[in-house]
Amino acid sequence: MGEDKGSERARHETERVVIRPWPKSVLLYPTLLLSVVFGLLVWRWGETDSSRAHALATAWLVVFGANLAVMTFQFSRVTSLAGAFAVLAAVFLALFLGEKYDIRVFHWLTSVVRSLGPAANAEFYLGIAGVLLLLFVLMFLRTRTDWWEVNQNLLIHHHGVMGNVERWPAQNLRFTSEIEDLAEYAMLRSGTLVFLPPGEGKAIRLETVPGIGRIERALKQILSRMSVDIDEKKR
Repeated sequence: MGEDKGSERARHETERVVIRPWPKSVLLYPTLLLSVVFGLLVWRWGETDSSRAHALATAWLVVFGANLAVMTFQFSRVTSLAGAFAVLAAVFLALFLGEKYDIRVFHWLTSVVRSLGPAANAEFYLGIAGVLLLLFVLMFLRTRTDWWEVNQNLLIHHHGVMGNVERWPAQNLRFTSEIEDLAEYAMLRSGTLVFLPPGEGKAIRLETVPGIGRIERALKQILSRMSVDIDEKKR
């Protein structure tokens, strides 16, 4: 009996697929989390001019810079491999220079970072966290007023506060999934869905779709079931 309920629930869940693309700014969530944690730590310590406070500020700048890089550039497979090899080459070069010419590259870099002495108080971290939290709330509300649905009959675009709807027939609907940015996929398991509705001259691209693998499997199940139903009706 439990198996029957489970199969009925799975069948009901795959009768429709809800797709909610997010803005690229959703990738700022590491900066949000770090701002909250660091803000609470600095508030508890009550100090901003210390070695550990400088270390927190340095770490925050590194994460924030990495977040901006992920949002600005597309880390394809080729780019990621080239970047990894470049980092390895730089590390081995620094080790070689240190061994052959007694140049302490890493010691020099550490001294430069320490001499900068970045610092921030709790109000800065928590202020950044508040701004980002508000941004995430607005993004969440947008995904509730601008989203897509695929069922056995239609591809539907729900958009607008008043619930405007656009529809395309799901028969002969084609789609592809693209994972162009490895960093984005690693952070949210997200990618791009491209729909090709019949009779449309332009493809519909939905970018930054979290859980793209699960959505792709559900779409294939729905569309394959629809094609089977159509074949059975023809017979």
